[in-house]
Amino acid sequence: MTEVEFDHGDAILPFPLQNTLTRPLRTAAAMQGRAEFLSLWAGQGVRLARRQSAAELIARLAKEMDATVASLQLRAAAH
Repeated sequence: MTEVEFDHGDAILPFPLQNTLTRPLRTAAAMQGRAEFLSLWAGQGVRLARRQSAAELIARLAKEMDATVASLQLRAAAH
């Protein structure tokens, strides 16, 4: 393994080091079903996530798409 250099003043280690150092914690958490200690990558939109069925998701997406298309059509007609 190659040596990784980083600024010791940083509070967050680079990804490969975080993954290696937390592996025992994540393994134990997975065995206990403790998702709060797992690496659940969600990105920046995590606050927008909703628990819903696939049918509800598709219906919502279709409704939002229809609203967006209608809005764009109104804007195009106004120009």
